[in-house]
Amino acid sequence: MKKTIIIFIFLPFILFSQNKKSSFLIIYPANISTSENLNAEKIEYLDYEKNRSLESSNGNLKDKLKKEIEELTIEKIIGNVTLQSLQFYLYENFPKNKYSVAEKNTDSETKEKKKSDYLIEYNNLNISENKDGKLNLSFELVLFDIKKKEYLIQKEFVADEINQGGMWGCSESRFKCIINNTIRIGTAEIARKFWKE
Repeated sequence: MKKTIIIFIFLPFILFSQNKKSSFLIIYPANISTSENLNAEKIEYLDYEKNRSLESSNGNLKDKLKKEIEELTIEKIIGNVTLQSLQFYLYENFPKNKYSVAEKNTDSETKEKKKSDYLIEYNNLNISENKDGKLNLSFELVLFDIKKKEYLIQKEFVADEINQGGMWGCSESRFKCIINNTIRIGTAEIARKFWKE
């Protein structure tokens, strides 16, 4: 009897979750502020990511994609990987969600906002070293309900260079660690808002 009651209690929630469809607009962060002494390390990390992308394509790249790789920035990595991570985190309960990414203050952002339910932004990003010489990336995470005109998250966080392993592994570079940890914090905070509903 208990098993039957549990099934009937949770079944409507599961059916509702899988039919609910929301659209998320992720805005590429604006320029990240980086301490001057870290610029060489930042360039080295970006070169690593660009080379890795080029190698994984085995030289079979269309001009447009090649240009995107050549123009890769930390801001674009954060936006694109946030999109992929949210698709992963929310897929089981919300398989019909839609995700898009746009540059800040562009026609594309304005157009996408009209079609979106939620806006996601990482603001005031700053990369620096703490007193122990460890990298930190401080940022403000924003999750904004466009239709209700309401902030669901507007909070500051600091990502460190600790290698979390698994899908967030980052043994190649401490820059990769702070970026992965920024995205890990952001997507977990956002997903938690929707898992609660």
